[in-house]
Amino acid sequence: MTPQIDTSDSFEVERFDFVPTTGDLALLRLGGHWAAGGTAPVSAVVLVVSRGNERERVSPLPDPGRPAGGVWQAAFAMRLDALEDARAAYFLERPDGPPVALPAPVEWTGETAAGSGRPELVERRSVADRRSGRDRRSQDLGSPEGPERRRRDRRGEGDRRRRRSAAELEAYSRRVADLTTRAEAIEGERAALEAERAALRAELARHRQASGHAARAWAGALAEERDRAQAADERADAAEERAQAADERADAAEERAQAADERADAAEERAQAADERADAADERTDAAHEHAQAARSLSDAQRQQADAAQQRVAAAERRAEDLVALLLRSRAETQELQRARARDAEDADGRRTVEASLREEIDALQSQVAKLGDELALARAGREQADRVAIERERSHERLSAQFEGHRAQAEGQAARLVSQLKDQRKEAVDAAARADAAQADQESMARELAQAALERDRAREAGVAAEDQLGQHQTAVAAARTEVDELRRSMQ
Repeated sequence: MTPQIDTSDSFEVERFDFVPTTGDLALLRLGGHWAAGGTAPVSAVVLVVSRGNERERVSPLPDPGRPAGGVWQAAFAMRLDALEDARAAYFLERPDGPPVALPAPVEWTGETAAGSGRPELVERRSVADRRSGRDRRSQDLGSPEGPERRRRDRRGEGDRRRRRSAAELEAYSRRVADLTTRAEAIEGERAALEAERAALRAELARHRQASGHAARAWAGALAEERDRAQAADERADAAEERAQAADERADAAEERAQAADERADAAEERAQAADERADAADERTDAAHEHAQAARSLSDAQRQQADAAQQRVAAAERRAEDLVALLLRSRAETQELQRARARDAEDADGRRTVEASLREEIDALQSQVAKLGDELALARAGREQADRVAIERERSHERLSAQFEGHRAQAEGQAARLVSQLKDQRKEAVDAAARADAAQADQESMARELAQAALERDRAREAGVAAEDQLGQHQTAVAAARTEVDELRRSMQ
């Protein structure tokens, strides 16, 4: 449900402007007159800022008191981005009536407009920078014009502070004018005392009572100003301590970042050495492969020789079997001849001749069988030696392969560990740099807080001095009024 808005002339706006302060804040000031019969305490009103679907409620600052002339005034602390938003609409909520629509505020520059005696007001939205403070700071840091932009921002900050000081000076000037008006009223009261002797005592009592209240009020205000000055001093001391702690954290972060850089360099050197060892291991592996290939070639040649020897052994065995068969046949023939010897005694000479030739053939066959046995033994020995050499070559190849795999796995593991260490150290370096940036940001924030606290302390001291001066002037005026009253009494007597 949309609340009802008061668009009548129940509140006449005399001023609605703002003065930028430190950071992203501004002091928003509202002054005007309520229609006859209507008013609202400053502490009971709320400023509502509507931006699209967002509504922000802002409570007023402590009531600074009523200036002479019946002007109702209130002050609010607002963010600059809200004041720069073209969609913003402003309403003043009060407890005893509908919200009052307000115009858009303007920026107070402290300069006098041509042709008028009033300060010149500038519509801020026409030149507004709609970026947030974080975006402006991040762009300034990443841009080559960052230092120049920061110098311009500092100059702009100084200008805003001067404008704010001028605004405060204007407020104090208005208060001096109010005090002057009150002094003139006192002078009027003195003239009335001279004209009307009967009302002199009542007016004097009332004036004394009002003076006592005012003196007590000024004394209370002075005590509050002193308390605020003391609180500002304490905040300044705390800000200095936080700034010192931020400096120490920034130094520690820089040391950690430097150590991380050194560890990263050492890790890169170790990674390079690991790469060199891995290259050497690859070269040894290639040599082992070549050696194993040569061993395989030699083993193949020895296998061929063994196969040839085995073929010769098989041929010798076949020849030996043939000779054994021939020997058996010769023995059978010898037995047949012996049997025939008995039958044929007459052919003794022929049989002897045949017998001698058979014995010679048998001896020759036995000699060939012995030679074949020797060749067979040599062939078998050569084959066994070739088998042993081949087995030894296979074992050597397996050992070289195992050593190569071990060296390669070791090199890969060491390289992986070095890469992991390098990544961790680089991450530590990045984290250290981030912590250093955060410490630097904290340090800058602490410096700003320290400057703000010092400014508040100076303002509080100046306000206290001004209050003491005003109190002294007021007491002097009261004393002068009492002296005049006493003189009138003496003259009347």
